[in-house]
Amino acid sequence: MHPLTKKDSYSLYILTTTLFVYVINFAITNPTILTKEFPPKLPTTVFLSLYFIPKLLFIILSLEPIKTRKRCYTLIVLLFLYLIIPLSYRLKYHPGIMTNVIVFTGIYSFKMSLFIKYNRKYLPDTKINQQKEFTPYILTLNSWRHDSDIESKTEIEEPTMKQVDEKTKSRVLVFIWKLMIYEAVLYLFANFPQKVPERAYQIRMIEYFTKGIPIFTFTAASLFHYVSFFIFFFLYLSFHYDIIVLFSLLALRCMITSQSSTPEKHILVKSGLLTPIQFSLLKNYFITYTFNTKHCFDNPWISKNPREVWSSRWHTMFAETLKELGYLPFRNLCISLGITSRKFCNAMGVLGAFFISSLLHEYYILGMFNMITGEHLFFFMSHGLIMIVWELVFTSEREDKMKAEKEGYNFRKYAGVFLKWLLMLVVYILIIPAFAEPMIRRMDLWIIPSFFTDIHKNLV
Repeated sequence: MHPLTKKDSYSLYILTTTLFVYVINFAITNPTILTKEFPPKLPTTVFLSLYFIPKLLFIILSLEPIKTRKRCYTLIVLLFLYLIIPLSYRLKYHPGIMTNVIVFTGIYSFKMSLFIKYNRKYLPDTKINQQKEFTPYILTLNSWRHDSDIESKTEIEEPTMKQVDEKTKSRVLVFIWKLMIYEAVLYLFANFPQKVPERAYQIRMIEYFTKGIPIFTFTAASLFHYVSFFIFFFLYLSFHYDIIVLFSLLALRCMITSQSSTPEKHILVKSGLLTPIQFSLLKNYFITYTFNTKHCFDNPWISKNPREVWSSRWHTMFAETLKELGYLPFRNLCISLGITSRKFCNAMGVLGAFFISSLLHEYYILGMFNMITGEHLFFFMSHGLIMIVWELVFTSEREDKMKAEKEGYNFRKYAGVFLKWLLMLVVYILIIPAFAEPMIRRMDLWIIPSFFTDIHKNLV
């Protein structure tokens, strides 16, 4: 049975209509404001209402399968409106508001694109089984991970309260350790600032090879500055995932504290906030998310090769999205063009995945800082090239691994792994400035949480 009810649909219609009427009422009562400039300067509440309307319309139109091209094109237009509205108002509101708006727009536009891709196959003569396979967009918002991220060996179907409490304590301890490292790195980064060049990193690299102009003053202090920023940024992203896990554990604990053994008797169901089916699905989601899913960042610093970094250890929430929107379309395009080389098509697919990722990050830089430098495009495309070249050079890596597993411990094998890891580390450090510099230049627009450090005090 479908978890969405008519009541849920009516709530979406009412919310969308309310926001639409609010925006129209402002436009009618303040006509002069709309003609002074473009985009017109709007109060924050009106801007947020305008921002959410395309998203809500997309949700409403995606409650049913895409049966016509007209609906498909309408969804595409709503997706572009959802992306364009925040860009049109960049830097016009408080950084705390715009940062969240831009970040969530980039993330959920991925989901909107995936929904259109997965469901564009629906035609007027839909088959019976297609209707059963259909999932509304709103029910896919929290489904980001590969099935491989589910730890089936330790899968827990119904945790006890003791298990939930132990898991919560362990996650709190990990969070505290991360917080201590985060504060220390942020303190060092803020109190030992370095001058960041204004010209884009890739342009300075071209000037280095053509004119011999140094890319930057490569000192221990500057290197430490960039590495510290990268560690800070990694922990900053990791915190967001940890906080969601902790809140999910608290919600799960509330769901299993009831003395009743059936969902119908739980207070959330008895009060009418959730149906029994919605309660069960939400509870199962929290169990899968908190107990049976790998962390979003799985110790990326111990990766043995670039593929391991990006495929299974660094921000795995977007792995499936980048595969569907970048890797497969670019690879299939090469195949459709008649290219028979499998390695070449796969390489183009890898570049396609990194290209889509770079577009997302460039969108963030433009939306939050009003800059277009191309540095994140250079950073991610460089990583795609590194991955391709790495696998061409070390083609026998997988065979050596299988051979070593049969032979047991081998000093030469482990020494080779360490040297490869060291090589990868050096290459990545040389490219880190392209990722860090656009954000370091506009640290004044960041809202960075810290208990002990004023990040804006010593900006260079």
